[in-house]
Amino acid sequence: MTDEAPVRLGRVEDLRGLALYELRVEEPERRVICVHGGLDRATSFSRVARRLGRSHVLAYDRRGYQGSRPLGPGTLLQHAEDLALVARERAPGATVVGHSFGGLVALVASVLHPEYVSGVLCYESPVPWLVARPRTSAPDASDPAGEAERFFRRVVSSEAWERLSEAERDSRHQDGPALVSDLSVLSDPEVVVDLSRSPVETLYAFGDGPSEPYYRRLVDALEAKNSLFGHQHVPGVGHGIHLSHPQTLAALIFSLQS
Repeated sequence: MTDEAPVRLGRVEDLRGLALYELRVEEPERRVICVHGGLDRATSFSRVARRLGRSHVLAYDRRGYQGSRPLGPGTLLQHAEDLALVARERAPGATVVGHSFGGLVALVASVLHPEYVSGVLCYESPVPWLVARPRTSAPDASDPAGEAERFFRRVVSSEAWERLSEAERDSRHQDGPALVSDLSVLSDPEVVVDLSRSPVETLYAFGDGPSEPYYRRLVDALEAKNSLFGHQHVPGVGHGIHLSHPQTLAALIFSLQS
Protein backbone atom coordinates (compact mmCIF):
# COMPACT_ATOMS: atom_id res chain seq x y z
CA MET A 1 0.00 0.00 0.00
CA THR A 2 2.93 2.32 0.50
CA ASP A 3 4.88 1.75 -2.72
CA GLU A 4 5.30 4.80 -4.91
CA ALA A 5 4.14 4.86 -8.51
CA PRO A 6 6.88 5.91 -10.95
CA VAL A 7 5.00 8.79 -12.55
CA ARG A 8 3.45 12.11 -11.61
CA LEU A 9 -0.01 13.51 -12.02
CA GLY A 10 -0.13 14.46 -15.69
CA ARG A 11 -2.40 16.85 -17.58
CA VAL A 12 -5.15 15.12 -19.55
CA GLU A 13 -8.03 16.37 -21.68
CA ASP A 14 -10.07 19.10 -19.99
CA LEU A 15 -13.62 18.40 -18.87
CA ARG A 16 -15.95 21.30 -19.69
CA GLY A 17 -13.21 23.80 -18.98
CA LEU A 18 -11.84 22.08 -15.87
CA ALA A 19 -8.12 21.34 -16.09
CA LEU A 20 -7.70 17.67 -15.16
CA TYR A 21 -4.62 15.80 -13.99
CA GLU A 22 -4.39 12.05 -13.72
CA LEU A 23 -2.25 9.18 -12.54
CA ARG A 24 -3.62 6.04 -14.17
CA VAL A 25 -2.54 2.44 -13.60
CA GLU A 26 -3.72 -0.81 -15.14
CA GLU A 27 -6.39 -2.64 -13.13
CA PRO A 28 -6.61 -0.05 -10.32
CA GLU A 29 -7.69 -1.18 -6.88
CA ARG A 30 -9.40 2.12 -6.14
CA ARG A 31 -10.31 5.51 -7.59
CA VAL A 32 -9.35 8.70 -5.77
CA ILE A 33 -10.29 12.31 -6.60
CA CYS A 34 -8.30 15.11 -4.93
CA VAL A 35 -9.86 18.56 -4.44
CA HIS A 36 -7.53 21.42 -3.54
CA GLY A 37 -8.06 24.31 -1.17
CA GLY A 38 -7.72 28.06 -1.52
CA LEU A 39 -4.84 29.45 -3.60
CA ASP A 40 -3.70 25.93 -4.44
CA ARG A 41 -3.72 23.70 -7.52
CA ALA A 42 -4.27 20.12 -8.62
CA THR A 43 -0.59 19.26 -8.96
CA SER A 44 0.04 19.90 -5.26
CA PHE A 45 -1.34 16.37 -4.73
CA SER A 46 1.43 14.74 -6.81
CA ARG A 47 3.36 13.57 -3.75
CA VAL A 48 0.24 11.91 -2.36
CA ALA A 49 -0.69 10.33 -5.69
CA ARG A 50 2.69 8.60 -5.93
CA ARG A 51 2.03 6.96 -2.57
CA LEU A 52 -1.39 5.52 -3.31
CA GLY A 53 -0.22 2.24 -4.80
CA ARG A 54 -2.47 0.80 -7.48
CA SER A 55 -4.87 3.73 -7.57
CA HIS A 56 -6.42 5.70 -10.39
CA VAL A 57 -5.90 9.23 -9.06
CA LEU A 58 -7.57 12.34 -10.48
CA ALA A 59 -7.10 15.94 -9.44
CA TYR A 60 -8.34 19.12 -11.05
CA ASP A 61 -7.87 22.85 -10.81
CA ARG A 62 -11.07 24.21 -9.32
CA ARG A 63 -12.82 26.82 -11.44
CA GLY A 64 -11.05 30.17 -11.29
CA TYR A 65 -7.68 28.62 -10.45
CA GLN A 66 -4.70 27.92 -12.70
CA GLY A 67 -5.73 25.87 -15.76
CA SER A 68 -9.42 26.35 -14.96
CA ARG A 69 -9.05 30.12 -14.57
CA PRO A 70 -11.06 30.93 -17.75
CA LEU A 71 -14.20 29.57 -16.06
CA GLY A 72 -13.98 32.37 -13.51
CA PRO A 73 -14.55 32.09 -9.75
CA GLY A 74 -17.27 29.71 -8.61
CA THR A 75 -19.84 29.49 -5.85
CA LEU A 76 -19.72 26.60 -3.39
CA LEU A 77 -22.59 24.90 -5.21
CA GLN A 78 -20.82 25.29 -8.55
CA HIS A 79 -17.69 23.69 -7.09
CA ALA A 80 -19.78 20.79 -5.77
CA GLU A 81 -21.38 20.30 -9.19
CA ASP A 82 -17.93 20.35 -10.80
CA LEU A 83 -16.75 17.62 -8.44
CA ALA A 84 -19.84 15.54 -9.22
CA LEU A 85 -19.14 15.99 -12.94
CA VAL A 86 -15.54 14.81 -12.59
CA ALA A 87 -16.64 11.79 -10.55
CA ARG A 88 -19.47 10.86 -12.89
CA GLU A 89 -17.48 11.22 -16.10
CA ARG A 90 -14.01 10.07 -15.06
CA ALA A 91 -14.04 8.20 -11.72
CA PRO A 92 -17.47 7.02 -10.55
CA GLY A 93 -17.50 5.61 -7.04
CA ALA A 94 -14.27 7.37 -6.10
CA THR A 95 -13.06 8.26 -2.65
CA VAL A 96 -12.85 12.06 -2.56
CA VAL A 97 -9.99 13.71 -0.68
CA GLY A 98 -10.54 17.38 0.05
CA HIS A 99 -7.92 19.65 1.56
CA SER A 100 -9.21 22.73 3.40
CA PHE A 101 -11.87 24.39 1.19
CA GLY A 102 -11.72 21.31 -1.04
CA GLY A 103 -13.09 19.25 1.83
CA LEU A 104 -16.06 21.57 2.15
CA VAL A 105 -16.72 21.05 -1.57
CA ALA A 106 -16.58 17.28 -1.02
CA LEU A 107 -19.02 17.45 1.90
CA VAL A 108 -21.56 19.40 -0.14
CA ALA A 109 -21.19 17.04 -3.11
CA SER A 110 -21.71 14.02 -0.83
CA VAL A 111 -25.16 15.38 0.05
CA LEU A 112 -26.17 16.48 -3.45
CA HIS A 113 -24.66 13.60 -5.47
CA PRO A 114 -23.87 10.65 -3.17
CA GLU A 115 -24.29 8.19 -6.03
CA TYR A 116 -20.90 9.23 -7.44
CA VAL A 117 -18.90 9.12 -4.18
CA SER A 118 -17.93 6.09 -2.07
CA GLY A 119 -16.20 7.98 0.74
CA VAL A 120 -14.97 11.42 1.76
CA LEU A 121 -11.77 12.41 3.55
CA CYS A 122 -11.59 16.03 4.68
CA TYR A 123 -8.46 17.58 6.09
CA GLU A 124 -8.90 20.78 8.12
CA SER A 125 -11.95 21.88 6.16
CA PRO A 126 -14.07 24.72 7.59
CA VAL A 127 -17.85 24.38 7.66
CA PRO A 128 -18.89 27.98 8.40
CA TRP A 129 -22.60 27.38 8.95
CA LEU A 130 -21.91 24.64 11.51
CA VAL A 131 -19.11 26.24 13.53
CA ALA A 132 -17.98 29.76 12.64
CA ARG A 133 -14.26 30.15 12.11
CA PRO A 134 -12.50 32.37 14.66
CA ARG A 135 -11.36 35.78 13.48
CA THR A 136 -13.19 35.45 10.18
CA SER A 137 -13.81 38.59 8.15
CA ALA A 138 -14.91 39.20 4.58
CA PRO A 139 -12.02 39.42 2.07
CA ASP A 140 -11.11 42.61 0.23
CA ALA A 141 -12.86 42.09 -3.10
CA SER A 142 -11.43 45.36 -4.43
CA ASP A 143 -7.87 43.99 -4.30
CA PRO A 144 -7.88 40.28 -5.18
CA ALA A 145 -4.18 40.19 -6.05
CA GLY A 146 -3.29 41.75 -2.72
CA GLU A 147 -5.65 39.35 -0.95
CA ALA A 148 -3.87 36.42 -2.59
CA GLU A 149 -0.44 37.66 -1.54
CA ARG A 150 -1.54 38.32 2.04
CA PHE A 151 -3.15 34.89 2.22
CA PHE A 152 -0.01 33.17 0.95
CA ARG A 153 2.21 35.05 3.39
CA ARG A 154 -0.14 34.20 6.26
CA VAL A 155 -0.81 30.53 5.48
CA VAL A 156 2.59 29.55 4.04
CA SER A 157 5.13 32.23 5.00
CA SER A 158 6.53 35.55 3.86
CA GLU A 159 9.88 33.85 3.31
CA ALA A 160 8.29 31.38 0.90
CA TRP A 161 6.60 34.23 -0.97
CA GLU A 162 9.92 36.02 -1.39
CA ARG A 163 11.44 32.86 -2.86
CA LEU A 164 8.79 32.61 -5.60
CA SER A 165 9.76 33.65 -9.10
CA GLU A 166 8.12 36.70 -10.61
CA ALA A 167 6.05 34.46 -12.88
CA GLU A 168 4.87 32.36 -9.95
CA ARG A 169 3.91 35.46 -7.94
CA ASP A 170 1.96 36.74 -10.93
CA SER A 171 0.19 33.38 -11.23
CA ARG A 172 -0.83 33.51 -7.58
CA HIS A 173 -2.03 37.08 -8.02
CA GLN A 174 -4.19 35.96 -10.96
CA ASP A 175 -5.81 33.37 -8.70
CA GLY A 176 -6.87 36.19 -6.36
CA PRO A 177 -10.48 36.47 -7.61
CA ALA A 178 -11.06 32.74 -7.02
CA LEU A 179 -9.55 33.02 -3.55
CA VAL A 180 -11.78 35.99 -2.72
CA SER A 181 -14.78 33.89 -3.73
CA ASP A 182 -13.63 31.03 -1.47
CA LEU A 183 -13.02 33.33 1.48
CA SER A 184 -16.42 34.95 0.99
CA VAL A 185 -18.03 31.51 1.38
CA LEU A 186 -16.10 30.92 4.60
CA SER A 187 -17.37 34.17 6.12
CA ASP A 188 -21.02 33.40 5.25
CA PRO A 189 -23.09 31.54 7.91
CA GLU A 190 -25.88 30.61 5.47
CA VAL A 191 -26.62 26.87 5.49
CA VAL A 192 -25.82 25.39 2.07
CA VAL A 193 -26.74 21.73 2.67
CA ASP A 194 -27.96 19.61 5.58
CA LEU A 195 -24.99 17.36 6.34
CA SER A 196 -27.19 14.98 8.31
CA ARG A 197 -28.50 13.84 4.91
CA SER A 198 -25.14 12.59 3.64
CA PRO A 199 -25.19 8.78 3.21
CA VAL A 200 -21.43 8.70 2.59
CA GLU A 201 -18.83 7.50 5.08
CA THR A 202 -16.73 10.54 5.97
CA LEU A 203 -13.46 10.90 7.87
CA TYR A 204 -12.50 14.35 9.12
CA ALA A 205 -8.80 14.68 9.95
CA PHE A 206 -6.89 17.55 11.50
CA GLY A 207 -3.39 18.18 12.79
CA ASP A 208 -1.75 20.39 15.37
CA GLY A 209 -1.63 24.16 15.43
CA PRO A 210 -3.48 27.22 16.68
CA SER A 211 -6.71 26.19 14.91
CA GLU A 212 -6.89 22.75 16.56
CA PRO A 213 -9.59 23.85 19.07
CA TYR A 214 -11.78 24.96 16.16
CA TYR A 215 -11.42 21.61 14.41
CA ARG A 216 -12.25 19.73 17.60
CA ARG A 217 -15.45 21.74 18.04
CA LEU A 218 -16.28 21.15 14.39
CA VAL A 219 -15.83 17.36 14.52
CA ASP A 220 -18.04 17.25 17.62
CA ALA A 221 -20.75 19.07 15.66
CA LEU A 222 -20.30 16.89 12.57
CA GLU A 223 -20.45 13.63 14.50
CA ALA A 224 -23.53 14.82 16.37
CA LYS A 225 -25.23 15.41 13.02
CA ASN A 226 -24.32 12.19 11.23
CA SER A 227 -23.28 8.77 12.54
CA LEU A 228 -21.33 8.13 9.33
CA PHE A 229 -18.88 10.90 10.24
CA GLY A 230 -15.72 10.09 12.18
CA HIS A 231 -12.51 11.94 12.93
CA GLN A 232 -8.78 11.44 13.29
CA HIS A 233 -6.26 13.73 14.96
CA VAL A 234 -2.83 13.62 13.29
CA PRO A 235 -0.16 14.73 15.80
CA GLY A 236 2.81 16.70 14.55
CA VAL A 237 1.26 17.67 11.22
CA GLY A 238 0.27 21.16 10.12
CA HIS A 239 -2.21 22.46 7.57
CA GLY A 240 -0.29 21.50 4.42
CA ILE A 241 -0.34 17.74 5.01
CA HIS A 242 -0.41 16.87 1.30
CA LEU A 243 2.93 18.63 0.85
CA SER A 244 4.70 17.98 4.15
CA HIS A 245 3.39 14.51 5.06
CA PRO A 246 2.02 12.86 1.88
CA GLN A 247 2.52 9.34 3.25
CA THR A 248 0.41 10.22 6.29
CA LEU A 249 -2.39 11.49 4.06
CA ALA A 250 -2.15 8.35 1.93
CA ALA A 251 -2.50 6.24 5.09
CA LEU A 252 -5.65 8.17 6.02
CA ILE A 253 -7.10 7.42 2.58
CA PHE A 254 -6.35 3.72 3.00
CA SER A 255 -7.91 3.72 6.48
CA LEU A 256 -11.15 5.12 5.08
CA GLN A 257 -11.27 2.35 2.49
CA SER A 258 -10.42 -0.53 4.84
